[in-house]
Amino acid sequence: MPGTPRLRARKPPVEAPSAKFPIKNLWQVVPGPASEPRTVYLGADPGLLFRSENEGGSWEPVPGLNEHPTRSQWGPGAGGMCLHTILIDPEDPQRMYVGISAAGAFRSDDGGKHWTPKNRGVEAPFLPDRFPELGQCVHKLTLDPGDPSTIYRQDHGGMYVSHDRGDQWVRIGKTLEDDFGFVTATAPSLPGEAFFAPLRGISRTMLGNQFQVYRWSDHARRWGALVPKGRWPGNYGMHRDGMATDNLEPAGVYIGTTTGQLFWSRDSGRHWNLLPNQFPGIHSVDVGTSDGS
Repeated sequence: MPGTPRLRARKPPVEAPSAKFPIKNLWQVVPGPASEPRTVYLGADPGLLFRSENEGGSWEPVPGLNEHPTRSQWGPGAGGMCLHTILIDPEDPQRMYVGISAAGAFRSDDGGKHWTPKNRGVEAPFLPDRFPELGQCVHKLTLDPGDPSTIYRQDHGGMYVSHDRGDQWVRIGKTLEDDFGFVTATAPSLPGEAFFAPLRGISRTMLGNQFQVYRWSDHARRWGALVPKGRWPGNYGMHRDGMATDNLEPAGVYIGTTTGQLFWSRDSGRHWNLLPNQFPGIHSVDVGTSDGS
């Protein structure tokens, strides 16, 4: 994508072994705001955020989050205490969001200096207090392309939407057979809509024993199943970075599974194709178009 920084491995983005919070895994790297073309953010386990102002040449921790006063209440999910989602508001580069499993969603309104938990209304079914301030196992966050005050959220405890920058969340997935899952994604050509791929909470496989994707219309407050019943049967699973969209119109949607299939749609999910290649389990999917976007 234009403006996407090239990462340079002059100084590895890791802390020394004696660091207060030694890094276990790296989870996400994203470019900073358009006004800062050399800035890059990196999310890591255990619940750490780093910032580079020279395209990855060197890194500095973000202490406002890494030393957050609630940190003692954070706990690892099954995949570790991963900071897996970093979002920057396109209308206000000082406003940022992160998702940490299992601590929840956090928002900063001052470029990362201070962070506030934003989980009100999100259930944590695995905790004694089912609606705590933090401790939720958020799996993915994404902003609405037409209105960045609207955020879609896939949690261990369901699918949610917020219309006030995360101050309050409303569960939208209860009408589905199961609203557990790991992914959610939006596309620039589809404001007011989001894609989800619900899984059975116990088996971690897609509903109906087949490949399946659902599209949420926030305007109509309605779900639509995008794959005909009986198409591509199988016990498909997904990881939290297994869905991507492109910038085309209609939007392309791309999904990789834990059993190595790559499905794609060139028309916003109306029709689907299966790439004729068997991959190892797919953990992450990203996409670029021929025009470089």
